[in-house]
Amino acid sequence: MTAPVRRAYVVRDATEDDLEAMVAVKLRGWADAYGPLIDPEILRPLLDLRQHLTRLGRLFHQRATLLLLAVERKQEVVLGFALTDMAHQPEPLLESLHVSAAVRGLGIGEVLMRATATRVAACGHTSMRLAVVESNRAARKFYERLGGELAGVEPHRWGTATVPSAIYRWPDIIALAELSFR
Repeated sequence: MTAPVRRAYVVRDATEDDLEAMVAVKLRGWADAYGPLIDPEILRPLLDLRQHLTRLGRLFHQRATLLLLAVERKQEVVLGFALTDMAHQPEPLLESLHVSAAVRGLGIGEVLMRATATRVAACGHTSMRLAVVESNRAARKFYERLGGELAGVEPHRWGTATVPSAIYRWPDIIALAELSFR
């Protein structure tokens, strides 16, 4: 009998020491994903490391922030993270989900989504939502595969521009938490 292969990463709560590495993953992801979708004049100012680090630091210290991290087991390298605003109304908002391009397709995003759903449910919530740039087809397919239901399209401010965002909901967060990924 062959021993099961153990994941090379773990999901844990983020610490303040992780913030800079998380911002680096986010900014690389934004540049890759949104570079082809959003006018460079709009996107460029939004890729400022200091602004993102300041904002993430502020969110990290807010009690209603759930910040989960996927890290490589041995080196503690940040592979991805999920940031959820638990106080958002009418339901928690998954504000950010980012996975390093080098490890996309290995199930890290799925595991982060499931871990987030588990923690959201443990806090007594029954649903969750997120917004994704409407033209980001790859992300939309990912969320739909995980059972996200399109709830509509809303305009969101991106610096000086308005960008349409698709709103996805999980009306039964337990279903996402228990989802068996193939």
